Amino acid sequence: MGVENEIIRGIFMVIATILALVGFVGLIVGLVMIVINVIKKTPKKTSGIILGSSAALLIVGIAISSVINAPSQSATKVSETSRSKKNETSRSTEESSEEEIDYSDDSEILNDTSVDPEEVNIADYNTNITYDNLARTPDDHLGDKVTLSGEIAQVIEGDDYTQYRLAVDQDYDNMVLIQIPSELLTSRVLENDLITIYGESQGTTDYESTLGGNITVPAITVDKFEVTGQTQ
Repeated sequence: MGVENEIIRGIFMVIATILALVGFVGLIVGLVMIVINVIKKTPKKTSGIILGSSAALLIVGIAISSVINAPSQSATKVSETSRSKKNETSRSTEESSEEEIDYSDDSEILNDTSVDPEEVNIADYNTNITYDNLARTPDDHLGDKVTLSGEIAQVIEGDDYTQYRLAVDQDYDNMVLIQIPSELLTSRVLENDLITIYGESQGTTDYESTLGGNITVPAITVDKFEVTGQTQ
């Protein structure tokens, strides 16, 4: 159907062009005849008829051409609008991706306060301190033992320890930065792992996103952890 429509459009365009050309030439001829008749002072109806007919043909040709080109121009605008939206979406996606946290320069964010995991009494960490407590009043809980569970959102591996972005209760609006010493990592903890940590609050840490925005999140050093599963 698309090819047939193009052929029909082409035929009408040819007809419109011929009509417009004939009309244009007729106008010139009609005007010349009128001038000659005026000079000779012998007015004739023929020149007026030619002039009127030619004008009509020219107008019809232009009208047909405009009608045929209108859908094409509309389709072009729609295509340009679609491309523009795709480009905006692409830029938005890229900006969102760039907003992902880069901790590569934050190797000294947390203090090394790790303890022997064999000495960790899990009951000591069940202090009922929540993410909201750590985010709103971090100074009140500096050094306090805490227990949090969530999903690993990002891994930043180092030599002596590895840092992770932890989405508390799998809520990506509630992020904390946790630090696990290498001696506790008998196997790698990966993105999308579900984990429960037992550690100490180090207040908050600030960092600059790749887009230049300043972000503050609670920071925790981990004394013990358990991988409880993985999101699908």
